[in-house]
Amino acid sequence: MRNVRMFIDDERNPKRENFDVVVRSADEAIRWMEKNGCPNYISFDHDLGDGKDAISIVHWMIEKDIDEKGNFIPKDFSFNVHSANPIGARNISSLLNKYLEFRENNYSVFAA
Repeated sequence: MRNVRMFIDDERNPKRENFDVVVRSADEAIRWMEKNGCPNYISFDHDLGDGKDAISIVHWMIEKDIDEKGNFIPKDFSFNVHSANPIGARNISSLLNKYLEFRENNYSVFAA
C-alpha cells in the first residue's frame, strides 16, 4: 500500500499538511480502514461529533491488528493528536504508544 495520510476531525480541516483522506467520524474512519487498510499516518481529534471519540477508533485498530497477527497497523505507522482536549489527547497517545511498543517488543506473540 502506498503511503496514506488520514486526518480525523469532525469540524476542522487540515492545516499546512497534505492528507489523502479526511474523515469526520469514528464510524467513517473505521469504514474507510475496513475497505482500504490502515493508513501510514493518522492525525486524530479526540471529540468527534457522532457521539464517539477517537479512542473507539484506536481500540478498533488495536483489536484488528491483534486479529491480523500484527499485520494491520503498518510497521512504519506514525500519528499525531491535534485535539484541544488534553486528557483525551493523552489517552489516545498513551494507548497507541503502549500498544505499538508492546507489539515491537513482543513480535514473537504475532508470529504464532
